[in-house]
Amino acid sequence: MAAPLSQPQREDLRYAVREQLVAAATVALNADMILRRVARARVVDFPIEPTDIAAALSFLVSLGQISSAPDELGSTPYYQATAQGILAHERGR
Repeated sequence: MAAPLSQPQREDLRYAVREQLVAAATVALNADMILRRVARARVVDFPIEPTDIAAALSFLVSLGQISSAPDELGSTPYYQATAQGILAHERGR
């Protein structure tokens, strides 16, 4: 298990997660898909765990920058950027 992320790393990861969801704004992604996209894009230079992604997603949902909805045939949550999240990304906030 990796060491807990520092506050700057958590912030960087939130930006990276939001960026990936904005890039795929027309589809909803589950947490595993987002983890793979962030890792593949190499937008962070530290190891990330599924729990780190879950924390970033929870925070972004609380801000209203992404939305969460369960799969209609199961309980896996899928995430999608909201208009507010897209605007925040475009403004660099």
